[in-house]
Amino acid sequence: MRSKSVSNFLLNFACATLVIGVGVQPTGLAFADAEPADAEQAMETVVSVATRQEAAAADIAQSISQLDRESIAFVGQAHIQEVLLRIPGANMHRGNGQEYLPAIRSPVLTGAGGCGAVLMLENNIPLRPAGFCNINELFEAHTEQAEKIEVLRGPGSAFYGSNALHGVVNVLTVPTGDVPNFLGLDAGPHDYARTRMALSSQRGGIKLTAAHDGGYRDESGYDQQKITAWRHTSFADYDLELGMTLVNLEQETAGFIEGLDAYKDPAIAESNPNPEAFRDAVAARAWSRFSIPVGEDTRLLITPYVRYSDMDFLQHFLPGDPLEENGQSSMGVQSGYYVTGAGAAAVSWSVGLDAEYTSGYLKQGQEFPTQGSEFLQETVPVGKHYDYDVDALMAAGFASLDWRASEDLTVSAGMRYE
Repeated sequence: MRSKSVSNFLLNFACATLVIGVGVQPTGLAFADAEPADAEQAMETVVSVATRQEAAAADIAQSISQLDRESIAFVGQAHIQEVLLRIPGANMHRGNGQEYLPAIRSPVLTGAGGCGAVLMLENNIPLRPAGFCNINELFEAHTEQAEKIEVLRGPGSAFYGSNALHGVVNVLTVPTGDVPNFLGLDAGPHDYARTRMALSSQRGGIKLTAAHDGGYRDESGYDQQKITAWRHTSFADYDLELGMTLVNLEQETAGFIEGLDAYKDPAIAESNPNPEAFRDAVAARAWSRFSIPVGEDTRLLITPYVRYSDMDFLQHFLPGDPLEENGQSSMGVQSGYYVTGAGAAAVSWSVGLDAEYTSGYLKQGQEFPTQGSEFLQETVPVGKHYDYDVDALMAAGFASLDWRASEDLTVSAGMRYE
């Protein structure tokens, strides 16, 4: 892993989004793990992806599915695609190693659209700053030992910006109750081995996942390690949650095989046309969440956080196989003031402010001449392609209103300005 230095910055950009919606409230939700046994069970399902605070899924007029800890553990996925197949409308097209292309109620997206229109969260905090997303960034979340994975399909939440156009995936790693202590060992073909461990108490704990895969294709293995730690504490009427996640990935990437029915020939199917391709990435995040009761049905949530990521990868899918090096350091805070209505014709509302500062960079260049047409050789030269540093400052305000007009109808409106 190459070490990087982050330079000084320029103010980059601002954007605005407005979301206003009216929805007919369903009487129950069909979740990916199982059909609710009855309406009461559906009402008891709690999600946080829509509002950043826990709320009954049946009270939210949005399309949300959830996988709980038992469902995730049952799948025991080695890749995020394996478990998200259980979510209606979600399709993560699996690539080599830990890579994928996302789709949520959409075609399978590539390039900037693949991460600029689907927002990936861990514990309600974006994995990357706006403008610095990566199409494969869910490998930076500790999905293997998640407590829940929530998927919000389609736009409709003022709590997130325009990166949530097609939907939101929220990986929740911090338990709300006791977690069984365990040590698990997995083994499989192609030198696959993995260990998972969890140690916890009522106040906090730690989870560890370490995996090695030799890959079924030539020079296509990876090593990956993930650590999540958390701590709960209370004083007076205040609740405080502290957490952190560390991730490291060292991957040898396999390129695309070509030719009609090439996959039917085992020698070709298991070959790697790009043995030089690789992806090395590290990511670190830390956060604290303050929950402050203001009144009987009123609460203030403040969540400061810091993030860091650094990645080098050879873009074997582009002419000339350029090497990209990118990274970011960021810090921010989410805040929300929540008022929860009760009873018939209840009105619940919230307002909040988000702020974030990011220092990022990107370098790209190639060592060898481009192969192919004269056009490609002239337009994709040897040497430096990109080399820039960016300072980005984001500030956003939002407001959300939910009016329970009747037992079967909820009217929701929201607005966000960034």
